[in-house]
Amino acid sequence: MVDLVDFIKGRDYARLRAELPELIALANKVAHVHAEKLTCPRGLAAHLRTMHAAVLDHLDKEKQRLFPLIRAGRGSVAGSPIHALESAPHPRALNSASRGALRRPG
Repeated sequence: MVDLVDFIKGRDYARLRAELPELIALANKVAHVHAEKLTCPRGLAAHLRTMHAAVLDHLDKEKQRLFPLIRAGRGSVAGSPIHALESAPHPRALNSASRGALRRPG
């Protein structure tokens, strides 16, 4: 299990922390270049910033609460932190809440 934690932190965490800001920058660029077009995805960069904040919050909670239990060999008592993480507002909930900002006019 410790190897899995190290793998997740080393690969997935690093990718999310690096790629989400790049996606936000690209969304800002698209919005700027294509602002006059009806098909411009208005609100996309703001939505991605919200998603980025939610993902970072989730990763921090895993790092602070769940992974220390697993590293200490106490994964069998990790049910409560896992439930708390699953019960927290999920990026999908944020997606539906901000969906209106991403709609195209017309």
